[in-house]
Amino acid sequence: MVAATGAALILAGCAHHAIRKSPPKVALPSSSTTTVPEVLSPSTTTTWPANPPGWRVASVGPRGIAAQVRTMTSAAGRSMTVAEFPWVSTAFRLHVGSGDPPGAMNLAPPDSSDKVATNDDERASLVAAFNGGFKRDAGAGGMVVDEFVVSTLSNGFATAVINGKGHLDVGVWGRDLPRKGEKVIAARQNLSLLVDAGRATALAGQGAGPWGAVLGSNPVVARSAVGVDGSGNVFYAGTTMALPSDLADVMVQLGVVRAMQLDINPSWVTLGIAASPGGAMTGIVPGQYHDPSIFLNGWERDFVTVLAQPRPGCRLVFASPAGVPVADPTIVRCGNPHLRPSRELATAP
Repeated sequence: MVAATGAALILAGCAHHAIRKSPPKVALPSSSTTTVPEVLSPSTTTTWPANPPGWRVASVGPRGIAAQVRTMTSAAGRSMTVAEFPWVSTAFRLHVGSGDPPGAMNLAPPDSSDKVATNDDERASLVAAFNGGFKRDAGAGGMVVDEFVVSTLSNGFATAVINGKGHLDVGVWGRDLPRKGEKVIAARQNLSLLVDAGRATALAGQGAGPWGAVLGSNPVVARSAVGVDGSGNVFYAGTTMALPSDLADVMVQLGVVRAMQLDINPSWVTLGIAASPGGAMTGIVPGQYHDPSIFLNGWERDFVTVLAQPRPGCRLVFASPAGVPVADPTIVRCGNPHLRPSRELATAP
């Protein structure tokens, strides 16, 4: 059974995290309890993302490259598709699914529901979307959207956190995260870290057992992961055939400092990228089961959207006051920076 430390996964007959009837605010520790280095914050001046050799530009937004992709091969010879979303040109949002977590649609505001919002600027800013983590009854951790607690966050679990500026970070909840003084707008936990301090964790090399139930007897199945490098750039890896050790190895090759596994098995690993903000997304992982239009039409599982930052002088903002668990529609604001809502996704340079 999974303890509060998130050291293993309950594969069957697991206890459910209780969903609260009245959506509470996130209870955050006052600060991280260790001195683990946080992801560095780049300069606030406009720096266009680079396109190093080996990468193919997949999406371009107002601030340059919003997504680039490449194929990587693990030490075991298994290939996977990797997408990089640069810190300076992107922001992130977390959505619940229509079927999982159970009851989440009754808790989450419409802007974080089972489809990309069309009544604000999320759809027009959308450059990519990818799958979330395990089903809630797997006992792999908790989830928060728009400051609503969908299921309780527990210390020790690998966690992807989206802060009040839309930046995504990955770490261990209660150790690395939340950062001191940081607003947690959304969080998704899933098992343990694959990569920590730039190295594959010991658990990543212990076979598929701690990393989820697979279809059939072959542990080499579709898997996905998300990680961050020391500059805050976000990396997603997806493949139809891999072990957890393959994901960890590729993330280390990329220079990622912390990474976590997301969902596994063929029906769930999905990545879509649009060539420009608001454009049609195409499937990126060879052999993925679903067209990324599932994220636009309504999907049964939670997922993450990637938004292009607007042109310099403008910013993506949340519309609601900070610390209030209510709808936070994505809005592009331009002009006087002093006339801004109290919670911002990004600050204009």
